Amino acid sequence: MANNTPIDQIYEGLGMGFSDSIKTLSKNSFYGTHYSHLGIGGFMEVPTLGEMYDIPWTSLNTNGFSTGRRKFGMVVYVIAEDKYYKLLPHERKPDIKTGTIGNPVTLSEWSSFSDAKRVCLLAPRASQGDVFEDDYGLTSESSMVESDAWTEIEVLDTNKSIIGNGTIKNIISLTQAEYDAISVKSLTTLYIIDP
Repeated sequence: MANNTPIDQIYEGLGMGFSDSIKTLSKNSFYGTHYSHLGIGGFMEVPTLGEMYDIPWTSLNTNGFSTGRRKFGMVVYVIAEDKYYKLLPHERKPDIKTGTIGNPVTLSEWSSFSDAKRVCLLAPRASQGDVFEDDYGLTSESSMVESDAWTEIEVLDTNKSIIGNGTIKNIISLTQAEYDAISVKSLTTLYIIDP
């Protein structure tokens, strides 16, 4: 690596390089560039919590922030729960096996952890398998509770501002025809077009 900073680690690694963006053949194409659930990190949608917990992991990817298709900070929408979760690892403190869940891991803590511990924090079940033991010889670095890696996040609270400096006072869901019929639109209302 040219530098040893976290941002350099994120962008370096194995894979196919592109000199331009991946795109569809036209803006009206029925086909996307990829399935979100097959990417590494970012945003994914899955049917159940179990499928979120089963997002594949392996040894630490070369960027130092991901394993398999899991990446520190990724967001997953779980359809059955109608909730969003962020992959935000926590350590169990003071005792990894029986302690209570601690604060989210900071970047400086993350940078000081071994690759094995990073994998365990991104995928707590990693320490339960023989493959992980063979790769790292480590079984006690993880809480072994899959939910410790995921934090439910609030995406929209209609009692709080979601845009700018608190100017949104109302949120209204309406059809396109109803929206078009409003002659003067309020600057303090967020209009959500419901097809």
